[in-house]
Amino acid sequence: MKKSQINLYILFLFVIFLLFISVPVLVFAAAGGGAITAGAGSASAGTDLETRIMSLADKRAELEALIKKAKLEEAASIKISNPAIIANAKAQIAQIDAEQERLIDLMNQDTQKWWWEKLVQQVMDNAAIAFKTAARSFVNTLAYDTATYLATGDKGQKPMF
Repeated sequence: MKKSQINLYILFLFVIFLLFISVPVLVFAAAGGGAITAGAGSASAGTDLETRIMSLADKRAELEALIKKAKLEEAASIKISNPAIIANAKAQIAQIDAEQERLIDLMNQDTQKWWWEKLVQQVMDNAAIAFKTAARSFVNTLAYDTATYLATGDKGQKPMF
């Protein structure tokens, strides 16, 4: 074998090796990289919490109306069949207040996480774009240089094939 044929064979193996390494990496980066997109659903979590808070506020208003009605009936000397209604409604209102406070705290924490996760997501997206662009440029340059070498690499810049 000539030295130029050995060099061509080594170059060919190197290009094949690079393709087997770079293609899975590019596919992984193009697919979002798995954990890169983990925080994308945070915005919808905020609206879910707001919806839950609103439904709890509606339920609280219903319970307060029930207590008011029971107190009016009691004030009008109408016997309440079950005096535990008022106590039960007050207990439920206390639970609703606690749940609303917890959800508001959770929503505030979620909002604080959300801007951070959005920033990290933007940085990861930009890094993926930069990686894909660099990989594309590298592979294009490698292909151009390989073609030039094959076309002019022999003695007297003659083709190697």
